[in-house]
Amino acid sequence: MASAARNPRHRIDGLAVDAIPADDRGVLYGDGVFRTLRIDDGRPWAFEQQVATLQRDAARLQLPLHANLAHAIREDIAALAGADSGVLRITLTRGSGRRGYAAPAAPQPRRLATFTSGRAGLGNAVGESLGVAATPVSVSPVLAGVKHLGRLDQVLAASEVMPESVFDRLMLDPEGHLVCGTRCNLFLRFGETLRTPAVDRAGVAGVMRARIMAGQFADAHASLVQVEAISLGVDALTEADEIFVTNSVFGAQAIARVVGRDGQVLFQENAHPVADALVRAIESELGAPC
Repeated sequence: MASAARNPRHRIDGLAVDAIPADDRGVLYGDGVFRTLRIDDGRPWAFEQQVATLQRDAARLQLPLHANLAHAIREDIAALAGADSGVLRITLTRGSGRRGYAAPAAPQPRRLATFTSGRAGLGNAVGESLGVAATPVSVSPVLAGVKHLGRLDQVLAASEVMPESVFDRLMLDPEGHLVCGTRCNLFLRFGETLRTPAVDRAGVAGVMRARIMAGQFADAHASLVQVEAISLGVDALTEADEIFVTNSVFGAQAIARVVGRDGQVLFQENAHPVADALVRAIESELGAPC
């Protein structure tokens, strides 16, 4: 059972402070990237992949990086989490700068670490429900896949009134293509093929999504012939044999029902063989159900 979350703990560039300068470009312009890590008993899950993805996203924004980012983050974990469990968010900004959008010629990047204690729950193979948000995801091929600080689309979608039982809101692009949830990536199984929406125009390329695409949980979907990222319309929901969602905190969650904006049921299924195997594989990787 998950323990109750306590007040978050903060570090900025390795110092135990929680005040961000008013001229930080992450605050002023969303000029930065972030990742969220699951911590169990002081151990970060999929640490190497998380750091590599953070570095990739920073490079997309041309953010200078700490000489040894992985070591710095491990120090943050040791200082903030110790042997505790919880969720760590690492944010990299371009640092402080003068007024105006143009980046400083010699930026001094800033690293913010926030740890919230309380063991995070894992997803499970008992199906949950998804709703479809009215708020679309902004299309930007330049930023597509990057977990940048501009999350207003997700803020608005997550604020839409929906039943409390909804696990997350699915988000579409302005043309009506599936992209992701507000906090997760989406997978649909069609027979022996597993598909996930392409994120080359919008959305975030999550670490769990990348690990599944790379075959790191191959035993969990050994029955599948193909795993692919393609453009998917809403009608794909009605044709899918199985749906599940992923992120790097809860892992994987089976979906039993998807309800459209008009209340129409777009998907309903209680059998989740791939999600069930994936959930078991994640529990095994973490050492035990959390």
